[in-house]
Amino acid sequence: MQSAIMCVADLFQVYGSELMPLADIGGSAKPTTSLLAQLLLKASSNDKRFVIEEVLRALTIMTDSVAPVPLLDHVLPYTAHRAAKVRGRAALVLAAGVARLDAAALAAYGTAGLVKAAGMLVSDNTPEAREAARQMLPRLHDAFAVSGGAQPEAMHLDPVGGKENRAEPTLRSNSSPQLESAAEAPVKSEWERFVFRTVLAVIG
Repeated sequence: MQSAIMCVADLFQVYGSELMPLADIGGSAKPTTSLLAQLLLKASSNDKRFVIEEVLRALTIMTDSVAPVPLLDHVLPYTAHRAAKVRGRAALVLAAGVARLDAAALAAYGTAGLVKAAGMLVSDNTPEAREAARQMLPRLHDAFAVSGGAQPEAMHLDPVGGKENRAEPTLRSNSSPQLESAAEAPVKSEWERFVFRTVLAVIG
């Protein structure tokens, strides 16, 4: 297994972004056909420390070798994985990808899906996920400021539903009375309103 993981790391180093679609066949919904899913699972559940260390090295090489946009597209759905440790590992990779984009590039990418993920991860029960969310939110705020509050209708994956996110989400009609009441409360800034609406679209 260790040799196979080392080969995967070498492949990412050589082929970079070209390998990403082949490494995530089936996505998070079909982990048996997704090499990325297997790496995240092995990094969080293997009982051999040397295997975990090798997988983490492979994930680091992948993060450094793959262009940020395809990296974000493929990793984002895993931040909603049912396994907490997988969410934590995926969140760290996502935060590293976000860190490689400046505010203008993030604004062009579209922050809605990333804000959804960060909004859920910031209260996750894994410290890795919480730390990753804290790292991402200031950068997403900067991107939101650069965009002037306008979010492009880019087709990026929804981290919760696995659906394409084409527009800024709105409040759901079946939101609880408490959430609807909170929605009417005064908010200090456009950024806070955007975060509130985006995260509420997930939990409402």
